[in-house]
Amino acid sequence: MTTRAILWCGTLKEDRAVSATDVRESRKERRALQEDPNALNLDLAAQVNGLDLAFRAALHLGARPRDIHACVCRDDLLPREFVTTYHPATVEALQRLTRSFVPDAEEDDSLLFIATNHGEKTGLVTSAMIDELDDDDASRFLTPGALDACLAALPGRQAIIIAACYAGQYLKLGARPGRVVLVSCSADEVYWIRKDDEGACSAFLEHLFAAWCGVALSDSIPRAQLSLDDAFARATERLAAVSSRNIPVRAGTATW
Repeated sequence: MTTRAILWCGTLKEDRAVSATDVRESRKERRALQEDPNALNLDLAAQVNGLDLAFRAALHLGARPRDIHACVCRDDLLPREFVTTYHPATVEALQRLTRSFVPDAEEDDSLLFIATNHGEKTGLVTSAMIDELDDDDASRFLTPGALDACLAALPGRQAIIIAACYAGQYLKLGARPGRVVLVSCSADEVYWIRKDDEGACSAFLEHLFAAWCGVALSDSIPRAQLSLDDAFARATERLAAVSSRNIPVRAGTATW
C-alpha cells in the first residue's frame, strides 16, 4: 500500500499573462495591485503557505517524503522539506507523472491531489503561456476532463482538493467510485484568499487540514484529527460563520 500526493500550483498572478477572457473579471484586482505594489507579494505568500499546508497534511496522512510530488510553476514555492524532483505545472507533465505510478500501483493505494493556484471557468491555469489570440485552447488549462484522464489509470482511493476560483467545476469527478472531491467554492465563484496580519493563505485549506490532520498556520484555528467527513463539516461550519460566500462543497465518497 502506498500513499502518494501531488501538489499543484500552475501560476502566480504576477507571472501570468492576462487573456482576453480575464480582462473584465481582473480589472478591479489589477487596479488594486497598481495602487499597492506590495500586494504582488500576497499571492506568492498564499501559494507558499498553501503548498506548505498540503505537504504537511500529506505527511500526516501517511505519504513518505519521496512519495510527495509536485507540479509547480516555480521551485521556490515548495517547502524546504520537499525532496523529490518537481515537474512543471502542465497537463503533459502531470500525465507523465501519473503514468510513472502505474507499474507499481495497487488496489489499496491512496492518492491526494491538492491544487492551490488560480482557476478560470475553463479549468486550473497551467504554466503553459496563455495565447491571447486563442482563448479556447483548452490544452492551456488543467480542465476537469484532463485531470480525470490523468488520474483514471490509478487504482485505490483518491482525494481531490482544490482551492481556486471556479473550483466547483471539478465536483463531477466525484462520480468515480472511491474518489472524493473537496472544493473551495462553487463553479461560478471567484475564490477570495484570506489576507491579514498573519499573512495570506487559503482559509479553506487551513480549516480543512487543521480539522483533518492537525496542520494549520494560525494559532486561532483549532486543530484536531477528525475523519475526513467530520473535518469537512467542521471547516464548512467555521467558514460559513464568517462569510456567506465561498462555502466549501464536496462530492463523492472515500474512506480515509
